[in-house]
Amino acid sequence: MRDTNENFEEGLLLPRSRNGKARFVCVPLEWIRRAASAPAQSAVQVALLVWYRKSVTGEAHFAVSNIVASYFGLDRKQKAAGLKALAGIGMIALQPRPGRSPLVTVLG
Repeated sequence: MRDTNENFEEGLLLPRSRNGKARFVCVPLEWIRRAASAPAQSAVQVALLVWYRKSVTGEAHFAVSNIVASYFGLDRKQKAAGLKALAGIGMIALQPRPGRSPLVTVLG
């Protein structure tokens, strides 16, 4: 099995650009400010992950796997707490899926 970071860069979430350099995205300051007001400590990291995933895929509805969360330094409990906190302040909507990662919809 390959290293998760290697898989991540090869296409699980972020394909490399044509010139071989890693891609980046701009995150609105308001998005970060709102996430910082959430009660969970991991909310800002999860908000960055969600925005990054939204920007890379071009879609506002997706699942956030534990593998991708680990690339952002989050374990599954931190991911879950951050997602719930962001949902609680109206930044995202969650659709639970028992035994699987919830589906996330970016709001606004």
